[in-house]
Formats: sequence, C-alpha cells, structure tokens
Amino acid sequence: MEREKDLMMMENEELRNKLYCAEREMGLLKGEIMEKRDFLAKANSEMSEAILAHQMEKMKWQEARKQDERQLTRNKIELAIGKNYVKEIKKEHKGLKAQVDYLQQVKVCLCLLSLLFEL
Repeated sequence: MEREKDLMMMENEELRNKLYCAEREMGLLKGEIMEKRDFLAKANSEMSEAILAHQMEKMKWQEARKQDERQLTRNKIELAIGKNYVKEIKKEHKGLKAQVDYLQQVKVCLCLLSLLFEL
C-alpha cells in the first residue's frame, strides 16, 4: 500500500512536472505567436501604407496625364486656328498682290498717257 502510494506520488510528481513543462512551453509558444502576430500586423500596416502611397502616386500620374491631354487638345486647337489664320493671310496676300499688279498696270498706263499727251 505504501509502495502504491509512493508510486502514485511519483506519478503525480511526474505529471506535475510534465504539466509545468507543457505550461511553460505553451507560454513560450504563446509568446512566439504574439510576436508573429505583432510582426504580421506591422507588415500588414506597412503594406497598407505602401498600397495607399502607390494609389496616391497613381492618381497624381492620372491627373498629370489628363492635364497633358487637355494641353495637347488646346495645342491642337491653337494649331488649327493658326493654320486657318495662315490660309486667310495667304488669301489676303493673293488679293493684295492682285491689287498691286493692277495698280502697277494703271501706273504704267498713266505714264504712257502722260507721255502721249506731253508730245
């Protein structure tokens, strides 16, 4: 009986030691899990910040592209207006050249007439 009691006490002591080791190991694992959780939370936060920064940069580039497209449209409009203006100037130049040619012919005629009447 005494022997059984001693065996049970030894067994209880072994079980207590195993329980203590298991609790200690569980505490260590819990600590590791918490460290990993904190690490993952920090990594997740950094990734979220990077994604947000990327989205902001993308929005800036999209806005810059829109502004470039608007400027390109303005430039095309100004070019078209300039081309029309040049066409009008060329037409006006042709008209003025024709008038100059006509006036030169009139001048020649007047010179000839003045020579004819002076004789």
